[in-house]
Amino acid sequence: MNIVDKVKRKDAIRKYIGVLGPELRKRHDKKKFYSGDEVKQALAALELSNKFIPFALALYCSKDEYEKATPQPGGKVMNYAEAKTIALNIALAGSALGSGEGD
Repeated sequence: MNIVDKVKRKDAIRKYIGVLGPELRKRHDKKKFYSGDEVKQALAALELSNKFIPFALALYCSKDEYEKATPQPGGKVMNYAEAKTIALNIALAGSALGSGEGD
């Protein structure tokens, strides 16, 4: 992944956390996990990029729901744990716990 794609991925994940999370809670109340359809519908309604949808799904869905809902171009699926780890690392780097630099 080149630097431009990494920046776009970071921006998308931060929007998934800052905008998508509150929208999911507004639409479906606070839950531990949301369905893949709920996440996809909220993404569409907010007109957020779905280019990095595996990260949105990993943040808000259970592992089983993630595997059902993740797009599978060419049969390849990003591992749930990997997607969740990357998304949370980016989220924490931008929080009060980190500076947001170096990711």
